[in-house]
Amino acid sequence: SFSLLKSNNTLVTNNSGYIAANLSYSCIKNESDSAWFLTPSNDNLHEFKAVTTCVILDIFLPPYQEPERSCSFYKAIIDEQQSKWWLKPIPEDPKDLPYTIEYPGIRPIVKSNDRRNIR
Repeated sequence: SFSLLKSNNTLVTNNSGYIAANLSYSCIKNESDSAWFLTPSNDNLHEFKAVTTCVILDIFLPPYQEPERSCSFYKAIIDEQQSKWWLKPIPEDPKDLPYTIEYPGIRPIVKSNDRRNIR
């Protein structure tokens, strides 16, 4: 997962419009791992690649809603000379989008000091 880089509360971009990001995690999760908690500002840019047959439940709270909370797609590019990651905005591909349903239930309350992993 990635976290966007900001300077004076503004996204850091290059001349091509790519957005600078820090790689936060690169890991393999399995059934014994706890849930992974992402926030709007930390680790929220992520990619799923299945290494075995699996099901992924990705819950968006609050749900994405244009234009305030848009769902965007990027291609991650490493600049090895600068040891920096850049995220190139790309158009969404409808065949890659997950099946979504609206969750009408109550909002969860997080009461953990370590918000990254919640059991």
